[in-house]
Amino acid sequence: MFQRWIDDFRTESAAVARLSALAAATGADLVLLLTEWTEFREMAPEVLGDVVRHRRIVDGRNALDPATWRAAGWTYRALGRP
Repeated sequence: MFQRWIDDFRTESAAVARLSALAAATGADLVLLLTEWTEFREMAPEVLGDVVRHRRIVDGRNALDPATWRAAGWTYRALGRP
């Protein structure tokens, strides 16, 4: 029973995290990625780009693929990367 509760929690948390990330980024001039959670690492740059004011991201965890984000029109910066 406990494992089922954990699985349900993870599934619901993932869905909320995706919605929350989009909601939090809506109208943003700059997005800061400060977690390595899968839900955020796997977010499509095109989808996120549709809700922000400017496609600018600082990857504080080096969790994203710079080429993918730049190809989607984002100004990508990361700590310790060019």
